[in-house]
Amino acid sequence: MNKNILILGYGAVGKATVSHLLEKGYSVTVAQRKVPKDLPEGVQFKPCDVLNGASVHDCFVGFDQLVIAIGFEYTVKAWQKQWPTAMHNIVKASVKNGL
Repeated sequence: MNKNILILGYGAVGKATVSHLLEKGYSVTVAQRKVPKDLPEGVQFKPCDVLNGASVHDCFVGFDQLVIAIGFEYTVKAWQKQWPTAMHNIVKASVKNGL
């Protein structure tokens, strides 16, 4: 149970996932642009902007597993531009980091 897990995003899904993994005894790090104010004790934080490829790549270094729990605004602009950019960056960084 030595897996070091990165949770990308800390909205409702990210919070529930962090809680579950902590109960199971995993080492958990949350990554997003800003530090969450309600991050549980023992959970690490790494800054990451999923729209910036270098930021995503640097953030993924050293983790065994990745959970994607990001969310964008429900608008046409976000779904046409932000999601494809984020997914491209996440897939590319995952491959480079063996996730």
